[in-house]
Amino acid sequence: QERRSPAARRPPTSGVSMAMALPAADAPEGCTAAPGATSTGEPPRALADVAAGFFPGVWRFEGFISTRLNTEFLLNKNINIGGQPSYWDKAGRLFLYYQEAEQRWAICPLVDDGEVLLAVVQQGVLRGIAFEGESFGEWHEYIEAGGEYSEGWLRRELQLTQLPEPEPWQRPRPSDPLCPPVTPSTAAPSSGRGTQPTVQEILADHPELQEVLATSGPRGAKLILRFDAASDAGAAMALKQKLMAGCKARAVRLIATAEFGTRRAQLEQRKRQLAAQAA
Repeated sequence: QERRSPAARRPPTSGVSMAMALPAADAPEGCTAAPGATSTGEPPRALADVAAGFFPGVWRFEGFISTRLNTEFLLNKNINIGGQPSYWDKAGRLFLYYQEAEQRWAICPLVDDGEVLLAVVQQGVLRGIAFEGESFGEWHEYIEAGGEYSEGWLRRELQLTQLPEPEPWQRPRPSDPLCPPVTPSTAAPSSGRGTQPTVQEILADHPELQEVLATSGPRGAKLILRFDAASDAGAAMALKQKLMAGCKARAVRLIATAEFGTRRAQLEQRKRQLAAQAA
């Protein structure tokens, strides 16, 4: 059976049973109240009040098995998924987004195996490596086989801490989760010059772009783009020049959907080979 990367997996929906799922439990009373209400001193009971449009600025996650998930997520109102703002880690490699269909939050990597998952989830597809459970602090984390764990979704009880809003110089630009954190020593006045659009901004401006595969080798990097309808070479070249700013783009060749699928399978096979060599 072909193994897919964790991020390529669709988290189970509420109507699908999980091998390690617990019996359904009623949500605690007041679960939809505005989280982190400091006037009463009560602990938060939800990451956000989506219906009321209340989204705290920063959340710290602790308790995952995968250490990269134990981090802080900062609110980014400029990158919406399903009509709701998203949260990003400071490196811009992970994002936290609300799955409207399941009424829960999930964590997903920006890119996996050359596939830009931000573009995928913005089309309504459920992707992620961790998702929220029935009660506040209950999450399910995808674990690959190894050591004491078998492959599958594992229930975790997390410590979720709502942090104060960071100062402007402490947080990435709202429109660019990929930029590094800015500190007082590296902050500089604006030069007034325009900035290069981020990958997220480019994808948001081109909803017709469905999937991106990225490869690299001795002859340089290569992008393979999949559109939701037939496209011409000129449109593909224009997108490549935006996505690979500063690189000299070479000739574009149109390929059929079947060939795109073959390329994707080759990339997945290559990843499995590299994983086997490293084991």
